[in-house]
Amino acid sequence: HEDISGAIMATGASILAAGATRVLKTIFARAVPDYDGGRYAEGVAPDSEILRDADGTPTCLSSDEKSLFFLNGVSQGQDRLWQLHISRMAASGRLCEVAGKKALNVDVMLRQLDFSGRAKEDLLEIEKRAKTDKEIQAVLDMLQGFADGVNWAASNAKMLPMEFWLTGQRPWQEWKPVDSLLVLRLHAFAMSFGVQHSILRQALYEILGPEAAREWTRLNLSDEKNAPFTVPAHDSKISAELAKMDLKTALGPQREKGLGSNVFVVGGKLTESGSPIMASDPHLAVKVPEFWYQINLHFKPTKESKEKPFSGAGVAAVGVPGIFIGHNTFAAWGITLGYCDVEDSFVERLRQLPDGKDGMPQWEVQRGDKWEPVRVRKEVIKIKGSTPIVDYFIDTSLGCVLSYPSLQKYNKMAEVAVKASGGETKEGKSILSYGGLPLRRRARGAEGVYRLLRIRSFKEFDDALTCISRTASLNFSYADTDGHIGYVLAGEVPIRKGKRGEEQFILNGFDAGAGWDGWVPHANLPKSLDPDKNYVINANHKIVDYNEYRHYLGATFKAGFRAEAIEEELKKMIAKGHKMTLESCIKVQLCQLSTAAREFCALLAKTFEEIPQDCAHRKDVEFALKHLQGFDGVLSLDSTQATLYKLTHSFFVQHLLKTGLKTLESKKEVKDKLDENGLDIRLLETIVDGSGFDEAKALKLLNEFQGHLHINVLRMMRDPKDSWWVTTAGGLQKALSHALAEAVAKFGTYTDKTWGTVHGAAPAHAFTKTLGMAPGTGFDGPFIRLGGDTNTPNQCKCTSIDDLQHGGSNVSLRFLADMSDLRNGCRLITPVGICGVFGSPLYTNRLQKWANGEVPKLVWEETDVREAAAYKMKFNLKAPPSSLGAAPWIVVGIGVTIAALLRARK
Repeated sequence: HEDISGAIMATGASILAAGATRVLKTIFARAVPDYDGGRYAEGVAPDSEILRDADGTPTCLSSDEKSLFFLNGVSQGQDRLWQLHISRMAASGRLCEVAGKKALNVDVMLRQLDFSGRAKEDLLEIEKRAKTDKEIQAVLDMLQGFADGVNWAASNAKMLPMEFWLTGQRPWQEWKPVDSLLVLRLHAFAMSFGVQHSILRQALYEILGPEAAREWTRLNLSDEKNAPFTVPAHDSKISAELAKMDLKTALGPQREKGLGSNVFVVGGKLTESGSPIMASDPHLAVKVPEFWYQINLHFKPTKESKEKPFSGAGVAAVGVPGIFIGHNTFAAWGITLGYCDVEDSFVERLRQLPDGKDGMPQWEVQRGDKWEPVRVRKEVIKIKGSTPIVDYFIDTSLGCVLSYPSLQKYNKMAEVAVKASGGETKEGKSILSYGGLPLRRRARGAEGVYRLLRIRSFKEFDDALTCISRTASLNFSYADTDGHIGYVLAGEVPIRKGKRGEEQFILNGFDAGAGWDGWVPHANLPKSLDPDKNYVINANHKIVDYNEYRHYLGATFKAGFRAEAIEEELKKMIAKGHKMTLESCIKVQLCQLSTAAREFCALLAKTFEEIPQDCAHRKDVEFALKHLQGFDGVLSLDSTQATLYKLTHSFFVQHLLKTGLKTLESKKEVKDKLDENGLDIRLLETIVDGSGFDEAKALKLLNEFQGHLHINVLRMMRDPKDSWWVTTAGGLQKALSHALAEAVAKFGTYTDKTWGTVHGAAPAHAFTKTLGMAPGTGFDGPFIRLGGDTNTPNQCKCTSIDDLQHGGSNVSLRFLADMSDLRNGCRLITPVGICGVFGSPLYTNRLQKWANGEVPKLVWEETDVREAAAYKMKFNLKAPPSSLGAAPWIVVGIGVTIAALLRARK
């Protein structure tokens, strides 16, 4: 390992990009999994087999349920072993063992959250319940079978994938059932919202002042007139009743409306087949390897066992068995992030006590006139190439204490926010603590995943989500073969004691009675079944009308531009009398209409109905207005209007921030705060654009302002006289003319001005950037042209305000199901490839099809799978075959690599 990685680093990135990746493919060719032939595994049913089509999609079949999930683990282990390992290391706060000191702040954050300890408690609870509950025992068997399968794949691999060798992460560390629970915890945290915006808003109000800070941090979506509620008034009132009944049999298709999130479901009255169509496309960053793992599962028990068979097809998150998005032959479901405010930040007062008898430091926190003890954890953080660090972590009754450095690029913002919250006294030191849904004890997510494979009614669907609702906030859409469509919000929300809106700042944690009054129970969360509109839409936007729904879910929902566009496309088709088909639903998924872009350009044209003679940038304004004339807001691949619009929007935001900060700096007290806390235009841009606190985006994908930048800009343009930033920039016309001049100048520098090329990108592998290689080379996927932006149904976010290349969330999966014929009416594609092992022909083989908008048929039914099988692995051997292993090949490979690299260097 040391020889090969040292030689690679010594030769330099240019040589590595030019030739070493080809050499590495040769060396690590034996790491590419072998999907064919007979296999041996102790205790696995002899009829167990994994069939794969030419695209590598595995179908697992077995007459024994635990053996089936063993196959599930084998499949993931063969294709995503490094991804499994690094996810586990991240979730447990052990990245320093892989990357050294540079990962220390990430590890500290994860140790503070203590997902490792919580996952162990989750497993103990499952083991306890399994003693008296057969279903929970089956959940435990699922986790154990999956773990056994992953470990079988690792131990039977001819060679560990490249990443293990380049990082020294050898030998393989056994995967355990607790690791799947640990990964579920990490995903729940990464996809929850509420904590970052409160810290950042508090800091910005303190540094910039309320007037200036308010415009960029508004979350009020009451002025969104065209975005539909996910669950409107009537269904909001009956959520509790919906949870109690089996609506499949108790109610007919007469309910009021309900809508879904870049998942939409169309009822049978609007479809050509007469049955519902599910269309789900969750949005995440597209990387190598990809987030989702596609798989089909078939449990075929013998008649003697008297067990009920089940089948499932779709995708799951790597590290977890089962199906997250897909169907089970009766029902289909899709998910998107809930965007409810399920996290809070608190300022608490902490004072130190004398050390305990065991030498452990002791603290206590204030609650009104009293002080209460805290829980202190001592942990050792191992660091690659350095001495381990011993640290102490504190849990209070409100949550866990966060150190400022663990918030990384927003650490100074956190420090300012806590000071501004007024917690510091002579008696106690101000500290920041985090409380949220992902920290709740006794998570039941694995139980929910298990149940989804067996649901046979909307009631059973909702019951399964009750388990998931304890620690994860997600929107779930639903359709079944009986003709029903529906929606359920999972993720119980804190019942806050203060006034609505107070949670948008750091909460007081030192008064008596600080904290929450429990949680809104799953039974009372919004639900809908068979809406009168005959379709369900959710695009991470507002779920309910608070004038009708009594529980407060927060205000962190994203702006409803994508929901508007989806509904607009559906209404167009319905108005024309078209019946929806799989093809027309795919067309809606691929829609690149931004209603935000359309309104921006309309306001731009209105602003310059008359161009003043003394306009400093008259020619540029005239050119831009002429070029944008007739722009319909569609950010298609070949549109140059889309490019000019995005440039104009980008420079407009930058100009407002630049001129506003310059004005603020003229005030000494503000300048001192800006300088003291390092808040410059670059950091402010990342905040208002929605960047999460960690650069690697391993813990938080984004902050809550991300979905509000464009709606806040439109508010400023609608009422420019009420905007401090626009007024400070000299008025709307002057600010826009300056932005147009810069946009036109930048536009002129592009050889290819089409949006697809300007916005295109290559799916990234972390090692490419780490080794200093250019994007699209090394271990990355190839460059692809991409349309859309953050506000289009076919979402494709720009990297940042001033970098228009794609580098944010994108469509991480497209899944469709026509419930009239699931065998022939399912479509599915993921962006990259099933196999994350570098050198595999299935590494990025799906990329161009995905970019082209192709969504191939999902082959899952057993007969069809056998006909399409390109690889067949059967666990029918009675004894393990002999093998020499990988060591001789590594020795030869290292020698070949060093020789090749030295020749290239010379």
